[in-house]
Amino acid sequence: MVYSADMSWLVSALENWAELGKIEEGLASGSASRVRVDGATDPAKALVAAAVARGLRAPLLLVCATTESAERMYEHVLALASQAPAASGQDAVALLPSLEALLYEDVSPDPRLVGDRLGGLARLHRAERAIFVGSAPAVFQR
Repeated sequence: MVYSADMSWLVSALENWAELGKIEEGLASGSASRVRVDGATDPAKALVAAAVARGLRAPLLLVCATTESAERMYEHVLALASQAPAASGQDAVALLPSLEALLYEDVSPDPRLVGDRLGGLARLHRAERAIFVGSAPAVFQR
């Protein structure tokens, strides 16, 4: 039997954390556009991201080193931000997949991956309020 619990209550536990307030103030004022979280496990990073996104009125992009780490981070954030508001009924958390085919290869990428990627990038371009998770290769891929 698989049990899936709503873990979004953990996010509210960070409301009085002073460092979270500093991060939120910096992002809201525009004085900070990037935040780097070092020395924490992926679940802790996901918790901070879900808490920041809760008070943010803009999209939040999480960039991970590899495709595997982005997929793990996506799962962690999804568990924590399942109750987060999103624009127009869209998912509150979106994974930006990397196209597995390189430009110079003679192989076409999976059409579903292309669709998911274009959909996520379009939402990010429209500045929809959501958490977007992608690997560095996926985020910087042309």
